[in-house]
Amino acid sequence: MEERISINYAYTENKRIKKGLTQKQLAFRLGVSQQTYSRWIKGIDRPTISNTKKLAKILGISFKKLIEENSSPADQSLTKQDIKEAVLEALSESGVVICPLAGKKKLRG
Repeated sequence: MEERISINYAYTENKRIKKGLTQKQLAFRLGVSQQTYSRWIKGIDRPTISNTKKLAKILGISFKKLIEENSSPADQSLTKQDIKEAVLEALSESGVVICPLAGKKKLRG
C-alpha cells in the first residue's frame, strides 16, 4: 500500500479556485471521486504520494510547496472575487439559477 501524505489544504483549495476548477473537475483529472478529494481537503483522509504529485502538476505548483505546512499567508488569501466565482460556480452546477436583479429590487411600502 502506498504511503499517504498531508497536504496544505488551504493553499491547495486557493490554487484550485484560481485555476477555475471545481472540486469535481479536479477530482476527475486526478482519477478519484469528488468525495475522496473533499475528504483530503477536510483533512479526514490524505492522498497518496502519487496523487499528491499529480495534484501538484495539475495545479502548476511544486510538490514541495503542496506539502509545506505553512505557506505564505498571501498565497492562501482568497479575494472576494475568488469566493464569489466559486459560490456562483457551485450554485450553477447544482442547478440553482441566480437572478442578479432580485437583490436590487425595492419593495414599496
